[in-house]
Amino acid sequence: MKNDFQKMVKRAVEIKAKYKKIEPKPWGVEQAFMGMMKDVGELSKLIMIKKGYRTDSDKKLHAALEHQLSDILYSILIIADKTKVDLEKSFWRTMDEIEQRLKK
Repeated sequence: MKNDFQKMVKRAVEIKAKYKKIEPKPWGVEQAFMGMMKDVGELSKLIMIKKGYRTDSDKKLHAALEHQLSDILYSILIIADKTKVDLEKSFWRTMDEIEQRLKK
């Protein structure tokens, strides 16, 4: 049985395939990255609101934060898939490398 991370990757790829049916032009890595950067900008705005640096009348701030973080994760999963990066292995390897640096 696949682990939860692999299920997330599979689901992201399935959703991306559905987008292909409605996109006027197919999205490559560059477009996925640009879409992710738009979402990072939105996340930045939400964090500023949450920390009191901006005001907003939206009472659903936490739901909006969840949505933007999930959108960004989706984009990362799609970019990793399109560039053939095993993100799960890379994540654990990178965390081990960081931990080793922090021990020094």
